[in-house]
Amino acid sequence: MRKFLLLAAMAWFAFPAAAEVFWSFGRARPEWQQRLGWELMWEEPIRVNGVPMRLSGGITRINWPELGLFLQQLPDDASVAWNDDSVLIHWNPAPGRRQTLLISSVADALPLVVYGLERPEGELPAPVWPESLPPLPATRPQRVIEYPERDAVYGEFTAAAGSARTQLSAWGTTLQSAGWQPFALEAGTPTGSGEVYYRPATREILLLGTSSEETAFLYRRRR
Repeated sequence: MRKFLLLAAMAWFAFPAAAEVFWSFGRARPEWQQRLGWELMWEEPIRVNGVPMRLSGGITRINWPELGLFLQQLPDDASVAWNDDSVLIHWNPAPGRRQTLLISSVADALPLVVYGLERPEGELPAPVWPESLPPLPATRPQRVIEYPERDAVYGEFTAAAGSARTQLSAWGTTLQSAGWQPFALEAGTPTGSGEVYYRPATREILLLGTSSEETAFLYRRRR
C-alpha cells in the first residue's frame, strides 16, 4: 500500500495539468536560468498559507562541476546545502523576492532534475484550514498549499495528542462518515501509512497519509 500511495501522490500531486507543460516556449527567461541551462517544462501559481508563489520544474544538462561554477556566480547572500545527490539553493534574485532551487540526479545520471519556487521574502502567516479540505478532529494545521489551476489543495497537520500514525484509523472513520470511500483499508491497520479515498459522484480523490511520526497530510483534487 505504501508504494501505491507514493505512485498516486506522484500522479496527482507532483505533475501539473497538461496545459502547463512547455509553458516557457517563446518567453524570455532570467539571465540566471540561461546560465543554469534550465529547460523549463512547467510552471504554475500556488498559494502557501495564502501567500502567492510560483512552482516550476524541468531539467538541466550541465554536470556537477559546471553546476559548481553556476553556484560561484550567485550573490553573496545565497545559501547552499549539499547532499549526496542533490543541492538546495536559496537566494534573492530581486529585492523582496526569494528563489529556491532543488537540483538532484536520478541514479547518478544526467540530465539533472530542477524544481524551483519563487516567493515573496519574509515569514509565512499562520495557516488557516481551508473549507475545501474535510476537517479532522484533534489536529493542528501546519501548512496549506493551494493549486488553483489544478483545483487541488494540500493540507499538512499534526495530531493534538499522540503520534499522527496512531490517529489514522480515527481520521479514516471521520472521512468515511463524511462520504469518502476508501480504496483499501490500510489506515485501519496498526502499520498503516495512509489511505486513498474517492467520491465517484464528484470524481474527487483524497489522499490521507503521514510524512513523519508527528505529521500527516490531506491532498484533494478534482478531475
